[in-house]
Amino acid sequence: QAGLSQPGLSKSIAKLEQELGIRLFDRGGSLTLTPSGEQALDRVRRFIAAGGDLERELGLLRGGEVGELRVGCGPVMAESLLGPAVGRLLARQPGLNLSAEIAVMQTLEPMLRQRRLDFMLGDLGQLDHPAEFEVIRFPPMEVVWFVRHGHPLAGKRRVSIEEFLRHPIVCPTLPRWAGEWFDRMVPEQRRPFRLAFDCSHYPSLIEVVRATDSICGSTSVAAARDLAAGTIELIDLDAPMQPLETGAVFLKQRTLSPPAEALLREVSAQAERMCRAADQVVVEPPRERNSKAASKSRGSSTRK
Repeated sequence: QAGLSQPGLSKSIAKLEQELGIRLFDRGGSLTLTPSGEQALDRVRRFIAAGGDLERELGLLRGGEVGELRVGCGPVMAESLLGPAVGRLLARQPGLNLSAEIAVMQTLEPMLRQRRLDFMLGDLGQLDHPAEFEVIRFPPMEVVWFVRHGHPLAGKRRVSIEEFLRHPIVCPTLPRWAGEWFDRMVPEQRRPFRLAFDCSHYPSLIEVVRATDSICGSTSVAAARDLAAGTIELIDLDAPMQPLETGAVFLKQRTLSPPAEALLREVSAQAERMCRAADQVVVEPPRERNSKAASKSRGSSTRK
């Protein structure tokens, strides 16, 4: 089986014993393993098995079926993009171990530069050191402001900035560009502008909006599901913001693992789907959208 003649095999064994400085076989009528030889054989067998396991694990890693992945994500994108993408990935590849840090980009960027994250998702305009990163861009996301049904500004056309600022504003921590926008818009005596509720947990912001006369800022993608369900309503602010340039960000000259590449594909596909869904919801006039929501609610009540 070794492909050697008997003299050749005996010579190879003798050479190995000389190199190791230990006798592996007792020679008589046949070769018999010494106690040291038996221990050596056991270790060799374990080594061969470990080599096979390593080959299998590397194959799984190549296929993205196992591995660890650390991702950072802004609060507005976590629920609408990251959560659904992770769910689909784990359904196919349950052997993965993923962790997510939900925070603003000012917190995530240093973590990415220190290699504590594989990649992050968020507002590209907030990057402090964009030259250090590779970027996969998502479709632009419209910035929207929304309120509860029955809010004094609900359904009103061309809401002025003065009317807007009479109500509490709730949002995730404002990025620099948004803070600068508020400082341009608010009266001088109210600068610097401060949020009534600064929160990185998007569902909590929705609950505050539904319970108060506050106004929440977000992206059309994040708000699309609640708008479609009729639980919130957009306001027509007469001072629109520019659409957000969002995407996935990772370090230059750092090779992404197969699990990271697989999750990026899922997130990119989710961004495309959500942007299409948001376009369908946001382009509808508020009164038409509210009418649909009311009809849907009446239909549900009738079925009950």
